[in-house]
Amino acid sequence: NNNQNQLIEENNNEVIQSTPTFSEGNYLGQFSKNKRSGTGSFTWNDGTIYNGSWYEDKISGKGKMTFINKDEYEGDFKDNKRDGTGKYTFKNGDVYEGSFKNDSMEGEGKYAFKNGDVYEGTFKNNKFNGNGTYTKNGKKYTGTWTDNKYSK
Repeated sequence: NNNQNQLIEENNNEVIQSTPTFSEGNYLGQFSKNKRSGTGSFTWNDGTIYNGSWYEDKISGKGKMTFINKDEYEGDFKDNKRDGTGKYTFKNGDVYEGSFKNDSMEGEGKYAFKNGDVYEGTFKNNKFNGNGTYTKNGKKYTGTWTDNKYSK
């Protein structure tokens, strides 16, 4: 009787809950066909932690990742990357909520700075790119942005 492996029947598929060790860290969660699939938690050797959905050994679906620098992301993942809708909280207090693509802020979103400034609009490559409004001390700057630079 091995307490480390627990067999669970789910939709007639064999799902195993286990705590194996990988070279890059430790996983606690479900397996299907010898791959991390279902719900699980992974702690990397550097201290980064992920809790959420897995599919065929990749982080996919909803989850939460806490990075070694204390930044935190909660939202959608696809193929081990932030992809879809989510919230990224930076350790300095800034918060981005919106669309992610290929691990980057991409599409529509809102970036709230710790100092109270807010940008709402389009992002590309983690920068203000496209139409948006930046609010600073109650004054709004609405226009087109290119790599965080404003033009009316």
